[in-house]
Amino acid sequence: MGWIACLRGLREERAHLVVTHGLCPSLPFGGGDGDRDDRGGGLAVTEDQDSAVLVLGLVDEFGEVRLGVSQRGFGHVTIMTRNGSRRQPRAGPVVATCLVRHVRSAIGSAEAGFPDGVNTSLVGGPVSHTPQPTRRPAPFAMLSPMATAPRTLVVDDPFTGEPACTVELADDALVGATLDRARDAARAWRERPLADRASLCERATAAMEAQAQSIALDITRMMGKPIAQALGEVKTCAARARHVIGAADVALADVALPPMPGFERRVVREPLGVVFDLPAWNYPLLTAVNCVVPAVLAGNAVVLKHSPRTPLCGDHFARAFAAAGAPAHLVQALSCDHATSERIAGDARVDHVVFTGSIFGGHRIVQAAAGRFLHPCLELGGNDPAYVAPDCDLAKTVENVVDGAMYNAGQSCCAVERVYVHKSLYGRFLEMAEPLVRAYVMGDPRSDTTTIGPVAQPHHVAELEAVVEDARTAGARIIAGGKRASVDGRGRFFEATLVADGRQSMKLFRQESFGPILPVMAVESDEEAIARMNDSRLGLTASVWTSDRQRAARFARSLECGTVFMNRCDYLDPALPWSGWKDSGRGVSLGALGIEALTRPKAVHFRLGW
Repeated sequence: MGWIACLRGLREERAHLVVTHGLCPSLPFGGGDGDRDDRGGGLAVTEDQDSAVLVLGLVDEFGEVRLGVSQRGFGHVTIMTRNGSRRQPRAGPVVATCLVRHVRSAIGSAEAGFPDGVNTSLVGGPVSHTPQPTRRPAPFAMLSPMATAPRTLVVDDPFTGEPACTVELADDALVGATLDRARDAARAWRERPLADRASLCERATAAMEAQAQSIALDITRMMGKPIAQALGEVKTCAARARHVIGAADVALADVALPPMPGFERRVVREPLGVVFDLPAWNYPLLTAVNCVVPAVLAGNAVVLKHSPRTPLCGDHFARAFAAAGAPAHLVQALSCDHATSERIAGDARVDHVVFTGSIFGGHRIVQAAAGRFLHPCLELGGNDPAYVAPDCDLAKTVENVVDGAMYNAGQSCCAVERVYVHKSLYGRFLEMAEPLVRAYVMGDPRSDTTTIGPVAQPHHVAELEAVVEDARTAGARIIAGGKRASVDGRGRFFEATLVADGRQSMKLFRQESFGPILPVMAVESDEEAIARMNDSRLGLTASVWTSDRQRAARFARSLECGTVFMNRCDYLDPALPWSGWKDSGRGVSLGALGIEALTRPKAVHFRLGW
């Protein structure tokens, strides 16, 4: 790992510093399926060049700078190029105290290769100000690859720590060939009737089902999902695909306008062309099928670049379509580094981008595609609230809310992340939830007895410890769990955790934890619950637990999120649109609207006679 830059006065030999001049966008460092650090971070420089925010981080497996540090105060910066040659130092307000964010492995990124969560630790003190002649260096681009970037990616098994798989990363020649082939395939496929497209998707779905055991085992090895849950994901993937196949005829039908003498007027849904899909690792089949099957049904070709945590899942989709007799290159899988993904998103051969991942990743994809007026579809995670009303069925509510927080080790964009319980039920809710939380069994995810698997990302356990400690420091009670764990010395686990006496200011109530943690807070009324549920920059789903449909309807009108549940949570209905509000994303997948989003409208306006 060669030096990019060095800040005098720091005592962290592994640190790499990026200093940039000129206006740059803020780069929040996010994680999971959302952004876990409200403070953001990144790099920027004022227009007058008098102050700078610097970014400190390590070079990851892809040779890219991943982490950052906000800096305040005065310091002396020496810029160094990648080959070690020095540039003239720059004086000006930089940093006095450095908060170094722990490095994120490229293998451990949650969503198509963007950084996962952050932690902070104090490693430096004041740096003396040393005025120097200044020279404006050339801007340095975050996420641009190092010359020594490796061309293979090794994914570790979260339980054994051993390599789960090794994949080759595509070079520019392969990327170009892949996109060229996709365009050729898209031009031919758009001419095929919907019946042919539906038949192909059904055969591909059956091909996936035929390999269910091997696909599920790959998921378990790559991201630690218990094998029973991984098999369940294969089953749900097939069911979701078949629902979309069945809905395509209506969703893609021409829309005829009211008759007008002498004219024919209708709206036709035309394919987009080449769709670039970047799914997430936490549900590697479901986040992919949401795009792949409706895109093919709509007449598009798909280039599938899966998360570097679960790269083999992209290959499974490509092989299934090939086995089903798809035209060559209609669905292709590609493994590449982050910078390459961004270049693909901005490539003129791509007509649409679908991204599931963090806020940070969403910003990067939007920026990469901005020069072409594309409108990427983004699903960026949530900090999803639940409200336990005084008239609910408490036993069923507790059971479902706990499951909604703990399933898949809490690594779900729509997991229950914070619970507001009416004060009349608060004590009983905690009493009933505790034994359920304690009943989760950590263990080898290949065992049918394991109900909570290891944490997928190498550094995420420390992040979960930090948010629990933040709650404890702020006065919360840790009723169950709250610590890292291993099983017979193996695995990176975090205990199923129940946190009582929460406060809205705690990190658990402000940002996505993406782990098996259930924080609970008492509220006085429905009105307080609504206000606190909306007090978030994320808005994916929310759930209301009540026997009163009218109460649920009031919440549905008031809550600022894409999906409102009554007596249900952590679930995607493929008949309904899936969309995020606020920083949870934009665009839509699933439902008729999700299929339509993979087409463009064309107006047909014929005069039939003079």
